[in-house]
Amino acid sequence: MSLDYATVKLVHQSAVVLSVSGFVVRGAASFTPATWVNGRAAKTLPHVVDTVLLLSALTLAWMLRLTPPMLRG
Repeated sequence: MSLDYATVKLVHQSAVVLSVSGFVVRGAASFTPATWVNGRAAKTLPHVVDTVLLLSALTLAWMLRLTPPMLRG
């Protein structure tokens, strides 16, 4: 299975939108008496989304053959 750059980029961008919007929604809901904020899904889903975000970022860096500047020696 080959990964297409555009697909990985779309996954990454979608994860960014989900991460930021989830953060804003959870933050706003914490000021209200919303009970779902303390639920299992509200505590687990951010970790899943952020893991997808990190893995897609690493995949994009690998596809672009990016390396840290100090390793280019």
